[in-house]
Amino acid sequence: MPGTKTGFTSSSPPATRHASFAYACSLAAVAFAAEQWINEVDTGLTDYLFSTNYTEGQLPLLKDMRAVMDFDYAARQFLDNRKYSFYRTAAGGEWSYRNNLDVWKKVMLRPRHLHDASKLNETLPATSEPWAILTISRVTFMGYNFSAPIFIAPAARGGYANPERAELNFVDAAAKENILYTATLYASKTIEELAVQKHNDTMNGPQVMFQQACLSLLNHAQIYTNANFSVTWDAMKRAEAAGAKAFVWTINALSDSTRHRAARYNTTNT
Repeated sequence: MPGTKTGFTSSSPPATRHASFAYACSLAAVAFAAEQWINEVDTGLTDYLFSTNYTEGQLPLLKDMRAVMDFDYAARQFLDNRKYSFYRTAAGGEWSYRNNLDVWKKVMLRPRHLHDASKLNETLPATSEPWAILTISRVTFMGYNFSAPIFIAPAARGGYANPERAELNFVDAAAKENILYTATLYASKTIEELAVQKHNDTMNGPQVMFQQACLSLLNHAQIYTNANFSVTWDAMKRAEAAGAKAFVWTINALSDSTRHRAARYNTTNT
């Protein structure tokens, strides 16, 4: 019936079809623009830095890092393109990486105003250790106590950012805050070097750490299965000798990943 159809048909004049197509494209462009990807949120870091004696290309001071996303900007100032791309890379079109960041926008916290928290520690394991007075909650995992339900994930090639200390910084930071550090398969420091660095004054006494395999481990180890199983067994023996309590296996996809940023500099696995 006349006047009831929308869009255009094959019998529409070419000019009408072209105009309708252009209009549809403009709507699509607006829709995509609404979801424009921003590498990191503007926290006012650059405005502040350039109001001081800061010069672009310098490593900003740690005290000026007020949000997690500030570290991305700092990394670009300090690292060359090759090293930055190794840390920043993500698989495929980076859709999963971006979604992992965007999904936090959907997390809502339920307010708990005016609830009595004075007896919170009474529901947790008793201890007389000095750190207890500074800790309002503890998390137990596999029988070990930590101060928070978060941990330092395996971050490879710490030597790219700090050639001298590399992953030793992670060991120290994890011990200071009583959180878990999971060392990486591709650590710049060896299993033995990390084991020597661990601290003895944590919630658990000697520091408890997980490990991602072959090159580092403290009290737990995360192991990648190498095509040559002798490499895997050797890593496990070294981890056991360093005091490992458990091994954590990483399960990856069967196919190789495509990491565009790293591939440009051939740093995907190096």
